[in-house]
Amino acid sequence: MDLTLLLWNCLTVTLGVAMVCYLASLHRTLLLTLVIGLSLFAGIQFWTAPSQDSIETMGFIKLMFLLPLGLGSLLTFASLSQDRQARYRAFFTRYINFAVAANIFIMLFAPAGDTWRGLVSRGVCLVLLVWLFQEMARRRYQTTQFDAGFFIFHASPFLGSSAMPSIASLSYHCQHLIACAISCSNP
Repeated sequence: MDLTLLLWNCLTVTLGVAMVCYLASLHRTLLLTLVIGLSLFAGIQFWTAPSQDSIETMGFIKLMFLLPLGLGSLLTFASLSQDRQARYRAFFTRYINFAVAANIFIMLFAPAGDTWRGLVSRGVCLVLLVWLFQEMARRRYQTTQFDAGFFIFHASPFLGSSAMPSIASLSYHCQHLIACAISCSNP
């Protein structure tokens, strides 16, 4: 593999994550506009393509689940007033629980191509889905929290109840990503 291409891809991803962190913390309306615009662009491109195979169709469905229905709904909820957030928190929590579980569930139907990797991927998704439902049930399906403008999903199987990150650590990591992206872009 070409080292230059690898470094370029890492730099691009780092800058992309830094930009999203910056926009999510300071300019949510602009980020929401970008999400909606990118979703419309992807939809127009998908529908005007002459033909789509099953992999392209699954990719488009996954993108629509992630962008407007995932990140878009989070940004919309974050832009609501505190009163409205409190009023709709129960509905939003159920929506997020469904979205996270559906995101993993839909990966069970990704084309495996009759390969060992595809079969293992399906098995891992199934185990992750069961594990996630156990964590959600342990928290009585009350899995979301908005704290200081940050969205926190508490039912992640990768975070134990004692390992929940604080807002300060989330802010530190986001600032660290931005600092790394800036220092990497200035040789």
